[in-house]
Amino acid sequence: MPAVSKAQQRLMQITEHAPDKLNPENRDVANMSHKQLHEFASGSEKGKPEHVKHGRGHSTHGRKANPR
Repeated sequence: MPAVSKAQQRLMQITEHAPDKLNPENRDVANMSHKQLHEFASGSEKGKPEHVKHGRGHSTHGRKANPR
């Protein structure tokens, strides 16, 4: 599955190649397998938006965004 934004793709690239440089709030991404990280990090950034707003382009797997 390719990344949906440039920001997500860059995060996966950093996680794949330099996980020690991750911000603390992004450490849970390091739990992904190397294959998953590579699939997200690979590909062209051309035509991708810089950022995607929460809820747009992301699957919530049948859950509500705010489960309160």
